[in-house]
Amino acid sequence: MNIYLNGVLTDNEIIYMRQPPSYPYSNTSGHVLHLCRTIYGLKQSGCQWYQKFTAICKETMGLTHCNVDQAIFYRRDVESLVVMAVHIDNCIIAAKPASVVDDLKRKFVDHVEITNSGKLHWLLGIEIEHNRDTHVIRLTQCQYIQDIIHHYRCHNECPLSLPMGTNVRLSSDQRPKTTKEIVAMQNIPYCQAVGSLMYASLGTQPDITFAVTRLSKFLQNPGPAHWEAVHNILHYLKGTQDHWLVFGKHEGILSGWVDADGSQEEDRHTITKYTFLIDGEAVLWNLKQQELIVLSMTEGEYVATTQATKDSRHCGYDLSLTKSLV
Repeated sequence: MNIYLNGVLTDNEIIYMRQPPSYPYSNTSGHVLHLCRTIYGLKQSGCQWYQKFTAICKETMGLTHCNVDQAIFYRRDVESLVVMAVHIDNCIIAAKPASVVDDLKRKFVDHVEITNSGKLHWLLGIEIEHNRDTHVIRLTQCQYIQDIIHHYRCHNECPLSLPMGTNVRLSSDQRPKTTKEIVAMQNIPYCQAVGSLMYASLGTQPDITFAVTRLSKFLQNPGPAHWEAVHNILHYLKGTQDHWLVFGKHEGILSGWVDADGSQEEDRHTITKYTFLIDGEAVLWNLKQQELIVLSMTEGEYVATTQATKDSRHCGYDLSLTKSLV
């Protein structure tokens, strides 16, 4: 992964660095280097690469930046439609007709070195299957989930039917109190486990989002009860690891649900929960704590509805492009 090395520092960004070990010019001992390009470890690297990538997309390929998602570029005209999603140095290109994809790749090579991975099968730990005959796309994180289950030694446990029991009440009062509990929790990888589960919930497992969000509130000082709740989610994933998110070609009907809940929150911050589906398949979901402290549940419902309505713009944009591509 050398993508950040393509970024170019501007005249206003003057950065010097020491010569690295085994520098090829031995007669320059004691000198410093004036950086012209970004390297890994600089604060500017990600920004400069993004600016260069954006310039390539707009000036060379005629792509337009999406207003509601900074990682999406697209181009629509009478003869073709192109949608490109980017995550650092991973790009997904969907186009109609398919020959446009090869044309874009050839233009990319003129500016940066790329690796042509062909048809999309894996992306960031997500397995992807695409059936052109039935117009169906399936996503799963089965291998990723198996890896974290084995890593936290839950592969021999029986699967559970729910990620978190309906009667489970977690609070900061369940933090370690005795010396024995404090010592026992010192070597528990609670933060790492919650982070692993969070990536699964953001990718293909919206059904564990509520439980993961609840557990993320106790990252600073988790107790045995919180760690047990983490294991319960892992046991649940063991039974659902083979499940897929399936997206097909239908009528393109968009529906959504939103709710607010503050009955379990000790800090009085209401929780916003929403999900949006296209033809019954989840395309956007979220669960987060509201920044405001509302005075009633009615007010909390209005705040949640407002936030969900703003975020639903992503669904409307995706829906219009998806219907054109399939």
